[in-house]
Amino acid sequence: VRQAFAANLARIAETARRFLERAQFGKQADMVRQHAAAVGAGGGGEELHQQQSYDEKLRALQKLVLDVVIGMLPGETSSFVRQTLLRDITRLCLFLGRATTSNFIVPLIITFLNDPDWRLRCCFFRHIAGLAAFAGMMSLEKFLLPCIYQGLTDEEDFVAVQALVCLASLCELRLFRKAVLLQVLRRARSFLFHPSPWLRLSCVAVLAAGACTLDLVDKYAFLVPLLQPLLAYECASFTEEELLRSLRPPVRRASLDKALLVAYATAMECASGGPSD
Repeated sequence: VRQAFAANLARIAETARRFLERAQFGKQADMVRQHAAAVGAGGGGEELHQQQSYDEKLRALQKLVLDVVIGMLPGETSSFVRQTLLRDITRLCLFLGRATTSNFIVPLIITFLNDPDWRLRCCFFRHIAGLAAFAGMMSLEKFLLPCIYQGLTDEEDFVAVQALVCLASLCELRLFRKAVLLQVLRRARSFLFHPSPWLRLSCVAVLAAGACTLDLVDKYAFLVPLLQPLLAYECASFTEEELLRSLRPPVRRASLDKALLVAYATAMECASGGPSD
């Protein structure tokens, strides 16, 4: 029942707002007909009162929906319910408004990345691009982008793939400033050598989408030094086809796993204050 409710919550909220708008339109039409002869003699004050009444009812409706959403987001809620809610999260955020999205929704849904269910983490990255576009550049760079970087290091390859796909979508939407875009491309480029073909393909999608947002001068000034040492052949336009043809052979899975174990042991050694005697 909760999953079905979550699947239809955005539609219910939009339908409720349409009823509210129709009621407001009907009241305004009645007021115009009744006071057509007295427009200049006080009609404006009643129109202002009607608008204030509509705004108050809309805020009450938004608060009601927000309370329902907040009740579905905590960790004790089923993972499937939260995945269902994420599928329409952009429509819900459009209904709730940008301020509510930035102040309440974004801080709550990023806690999904701590959930042990990898399918929920995948769903987060699959549906977060639309929310990021609505929330704005500040929320994207301050809250969401660090979460996407965290997804790139997820132990599940499927989650990392969705994080890269999310980055590609954000690049296509041109939501990154140039400095941030170059940082994103620098983070993504290491997946060119990953043994997983899905990760390599998703990495190429990010690089190609980022290259499309740069002009010719920026490509040669920033992108060529960033990517050319990692490619087997020179690239001119950095399209997906060109990048795929220029890929070097990937690292073997056994070599990658061994390198990760060595890196983890080194990190634990440094954290403990050095090698033990």
